[in-house]
Amino acid sequence: MKTSVNQTTGQRSTYSVIFYMKKAVRKKNGLCPVMGRITIDGDSHAFSLHLDADPNLWDASANRMEGKSRQSLTVNRAIEKYREKIDGFYHDIRYSQGYLTAEAIKNALEGKGKRETGLIKLYREHNEEFLLRVGVDKAKATYLTYRRSYNCLSDFLQYKFKTDDVMLQSLTFSFIEDYDFYLRHTRNLANNTIFDIMIHLTHIASFSSYLPENQKSVFFQDRF
Repeated sequence: MKTSVNQTTGQRSTYSVIFYMKKAVRKKNGLCPVMGRITIDGDSHAFSLHLDADPNLWDASANRMEGKSRQSLTVNRAIEKYREKIDGFYHDIRYSQGYLTAEAIKNALEGKGKRETGLIKLYREHNEEFLLRVGVDKAKATYLTYRRSYNCLSDFLQYKFKTDDVMLQSLTFSFIEDYDFYLRHTRNLANNTIFDIMIHLTHIASFSSYLPENQKSVFFQDRF
């Protein structure tokens, strides 16, 4: 298990990758699927190596196959390649996006999420389009509140993650809670102001085709 420390907040983040045999799923030939599990701060996501192997040769404590049979060597080589890929995605996402989840690594491993976009980028595009409609069917005062919300989010990402943007996949419940705490206790904003900021974030994220449906619900938690 790896542990890193956020230099801004001092909070520790744990990360681990294990491989295991799914013995409950034994196929007709007696073999079982080889699986992997990525865990970050207690949040786990499993994935398949798309390999089957003899469960009698599996060493659970070592996370690999025993012996030097062709099957064992094939599975162990695959495990090492997967571990190398996952570690690479871990470092790439951690340093480029600033906010890391097990699901984001799994999606990268499986080639998903290629249509992801940055939250700040999406927010900026929204505000630019909104400004063009000011005086037509939108009010300038509303535009100014969106711009304030944008600035607060941008400042939060710099303050907590030292980054200019994060992917929409980063919008977990934990992220929203951290943002709420920042607005209340670091920025000392009024409750009504925080409510407006969260409503704006909800509007932009919930109408995005890039954000999975199961993640949109994190914005609708009652925290006021």
